Amino acid sequence: MRKMASTRFLNFVLTVSSIIGLGLSIYAFIVEIAIEHNRSYTPMCDISETISCTKAFKSQYGKGMGLFGEKSIFNRPNALVGMIFYSLLITFVQSNSATVNLICYFGIILSNISSLYFAYILYFKLHTLCIVCVSTYVVNFINLISVYLKHKKLNETEGEKEKSE
Repeated sequence: MRKMASTRFLNFVLTVSSIIGLGLSIYAFIVEIAIEHNRSYTPMCDISETISCTKAFKSQYGKGMGLFGEKSIFNRPNALVGMIFYSLLITFVQSNSATVNLICYFGIILSNISSLYFAYILYFKLHTLCIVCVSTYVVNFINLISVYLKHKKLNETEGEKEKSE
């Protein structure tokens, strides 16, 4: 039987991938601010007409997931939400509590659902490829696999404790 990764290793993977997600979100936020203040600014992630993060960030979907009106309190840059999400995740994944892990699992599932939503928007509505966006989708998927394995490992450990009592 194959041995499952340890929770310590999974915590490491979750932490590193979440730090990468945080870095991507910070970069996206900086680009959004720079674009707002300087219309001629061209970020490194704008490679061509079809490979452009600016198109995604400046679109109606770049704030509030494209779901909230301009006057809504929730109409904030998606990158800001990402910064908060990954910061919380970096902190919470350090815990090996089954309850805290379940909260992380739920949040990561939501982040993957939003990744699917934004991938649809990028491809079918904006007709562009945003490297920063796609990179966050990869981070979210890595987090999903890792938190699933951690959840499984914690449940396995909990089951062993109950058997020994």
